[in-house]
Amino acid sequence: MLVHENRTFLHDIGRQHSNAIASVSSQLYDCIYCPYKTSNESDHLEHMSRHPEIAKMTYNKLFICIYCNQSFTSKMSMHDHIIRKHPDFITSVTSKVHECPHCIYKTVRKRCFDEHLSTHPETGLSVKLISCTQCNATFKNKLALEDHVVKKHPDFITSVGRKIYECAKCTYKTIMKYNFDRHLSVHSEVTSNYQRWLCVHCNFALNSKITLDDHVVRKHPDLAASIRRKIYECTECSYKTVIKGYLDKHTSTHSDAGSDYECVHCKGRFKTKRGLDNHAKKRHPNASPSVDRKLYKRTNCDYKTAVKSYLDKHMFLKHSEFGLSRKLRTCVHCNATFRGKGALDDHVVKKHPDSITSVTHKIYECTECAYKTTKKNNFERHLSVHSDTGSSEKPITCSHCDVTFTRKGALDDHIVKKHPDFITSVTHKIYDCPNCSYKTIGKNNFERHLAGHFGTASNSEHMTCVHCNASLKSKKALDDHVIRKHPEFIKTISRKIHECPVCFHKTAIKSSFDRHMLTHVENAPSCELSRCTQCDASFKKKSSLNDHLLKKHPNLFALNAKTVYECPKCDFKTTIRNNFDRHASTSVHDKAK
Repeated sequence: MLVHENRTFLHDIGRQHSNAIASVSSQLYDCIYCPYKTSNESDHLEHMSRHPEIAKMTYNKLFICIYCNQSFTSKMSMHDHIIRKHPDFITSVTSKVHECPHCIYKTVRKRCFDEHLSTHPETGLSVKLISCTQCNATFKNKLALEDHVVKKHPDFITSVGRKIYECAKCTYKTIMKYNFDRHLSVHSEVTSNYQRWLCVHCNFALNSKITLDDHVVRKHPDLAASIRRKIYECTECSYKTVIKGYLDKHTSTHSDAGSDYECVHCKGRFKTKRGLDNHAKKRHPNASPSVDRKLYKRTNCDYKTAVKSYLDKHMFLKHSEFGLSRKLRTCVHCNATFRGKGALDDHVVKKHPDSITSVTHKIYECTECAYKTTKKNNFERHLSVHSDTGSSEKPITCSHCDVTFTRKGALDDHIVKKHPDFITSVTHKIYDCPNCSYKTIGKNNFERHLAGHFGTASNSEHMTCVHCNASLKSKKALDDHVIRKHPEFIKTISRKIHECPVCFHKTAIKSSFDRHMLTHVENAPSCELSRCTQCDASFKKKSSLNDHLLKKHPNLFALNAKTVYECPKCDFKTTIRNNFDRHASTSVHDKAK
């Protein structure tokens, strides 16, 4: 009989094959509160700390960092923390430190060190990856491969040898028990084995002890003294949290906080190390040997990134033949599809308020109007519309003309367009048009501008109609084209189709449908109009209201900071691009000459 000495293998035997547990010769550690078993003592201690019954007992066994008071369940974890966060005190680490000869990476964990070395091809220690026979995706272990087959290739699910956990409420399937239990917690009516932490003050359920502590600090500040973790406080406002990453992200919202990471090659500044690494990998690939992150790239285009989620988003938007395999969430009320649960919940709040009880995300409600949303950024942006309501967003003022903005990106774009002499103060990347003097920091705006130059190739990919070879700028525009020009192929459209109850008008674009409904006099009063708060003028479109504010109430318009198109030859101003193009194409200036 083959004897395995690998502790990881014995650990997996104890968890996955309980019937063969008698064959394990190593000592097994049993949890006294649940059926959990393992042959790894550190895993056992970490698991036991999840039970609230002994959380207080295990706290005394934690290792505390003397430099930032952060706690750890093992001494090795604390030493690894000191190496990464407090490199000036690395001499205090008693464990062996493994240093990479090719970059600045250091760790006390041999397994992590070996895994890191495999990222350097010159070492010849590349990890043997397992490839999926259906789509050539690679994985480090067979467990991840089989879970991939279950989710992405259900037609070949019979080739999976492990137990498959299926959700009785939806189509979710996985071979990982922990992921399955965590998924069940999404369905409030289903009892899950996944550990949930309940707040004793408001019965709100959290996924971990640290998020529970953070909830108490933010929602019940009077009881913050009961928190034993270190509480991080913002020096600029009253923000508090127990999660260091949250504080770092919050600090970056203050305009005077600056960016902590600077590129040594082009002096570009970034708020996070991940942003700097991603910039170095993409912009300076030959001069960034110190970057220890994995580079994600595709063979069918030149896109590269150090952030996996960015690659997934790129594949979904730019390569439909691959990206459309990404799982979408469908609204049960109108069949609209969304990429994430947050977007679906926000849709239900706005479009189906009668079913708002099914929303699991926190709902932000405006006290001045009926506005509701699940996205905090959108809520804070909305609050700025009410001049008498204080918003938590700190206004950023232009030092050259005193115009205020709610975002640093809007300020930088303003400086590029209105104060080109001070363009060196802009921290965002600037996109220059090779055909005219147009400049902007918004990539989408830049690509939209390039498309305006006939005969000039834009970075945006055009979609071609297979029925008439017409070229469209987006998938949505292509679907709308098929509906209007090729109605016999309307069944091929996967988007929701909006149909007019009065006439035969159909479209896949909601804004176009709303605009069409205003043409029917009997339906116009039922449509929501945008009203000016200064003179009660009403408009069918928000863009028309913005243009009205610019011309009639310029002082109020400065608070909203919308894009303004100004004619260089006269005093004409507008917020509507089509109106500006129409003005520029007229012969008014030629007649004046």
